[in-house]
Amino acid sequence: MIIDELLKDPFSFLAYLFVLSAIVSLWLPIKRRVWPWLLLVGVSVGSFTGRLELEAIAAISVLIVCFLISFKSEQSKLIRIAASVIGTLLSLVFMLHISPGFNNWQLVDDLQFNNVSASFAFYLNFDKPLVGLVLLAFGPSLLVSWSLWKNAFKPILPVLLFAPLIIYGLSYLAGLLTIDAKLPAVTLLWMLNNLLVTCVAEEAFFRGFLQRCLQNSLQRYRYGGVLSLAIVSILFGMAHFPGGLSYVFIATVAGLFYGYVYQKTAAIETSIALHFLVNFGHFIFFSYPQLV
Repeated sequence: MIIDELLKDPFSFLAYLFVLSAIVSLWLPIKRRVWPWLLLVGVSVGSFTGRLELEAIAAISVLIVCFLISFKSEQSKLIRIAASVIGTLLSLVFMLHISPGFNNWQLVDDLQFNNVSASFAFYLNFDKPLVGLVLLAFGPSLLVSWSLWKNAFKPILPVLLFAPLIIYGLSYLAGLLTIDAKLPAVTLLWMLNNLLVTCVAEEAFFRGFLQRCLQNSLQRYRYGGVLSLAIVSILFGMAHFPGGLSYVFIATVAGLFYGYVYQKTAAIETSIALHFLVNFGHFIFFSYPQLV
């Protein structure tokens, strides 16, 4: 069913793939990055298919300029703060899918895996991945060699193993899920979308941007690191308020784990990996997205 929808509009899917390719290219060990060109092609094709209107293209340009000024320019502190605030607000608008001009692609309106899981709409979004792309392009350094990956992940292997189990256990006790092992036909597309859109964008924003900024601001205080971790985890939990208070609590706990591995390693890849691991395990082994 989803494959049929993709075949109905292959150019929209091509535009989506170019945007995701721009994100992946950030980890390529090349001196001259190719992400702006991949993004340009994705935006051009998206504009041709009607997925991106002029308002969206203008908003994308503002987002890029704001974070370029915030991270890379030598402007005054006041100008950089103003650019950061505008970029932050625009990022939230993108992630909430309320920015005009984005015609995100709803592949399925009522996808339900069984009678115990709630139905949900499956989208290919063009706005949210841009937040992750821009923040990672201008933000902290990424891991571009095997040795860097190995050194970053080695200290947090126990957390990668036990954090998902704790999150699943709390979710089960809260009545949010039950065991439901499955391998739907949509799995590969879901994995691509969840990793490069959901996890990359949310971790780049909450951990790579907000937590890093708070941590730098509070580092002179004794418990500055703990405070920055707690504040951002609570904000991450509140972002999941539409799922209910129990979901807010679980998301806050998950945010503490994501923020901890980022704080311990200073590598955004670790929080992205843990976030995806939790989401993937939820998708494959439990009722998804939640119980009816």
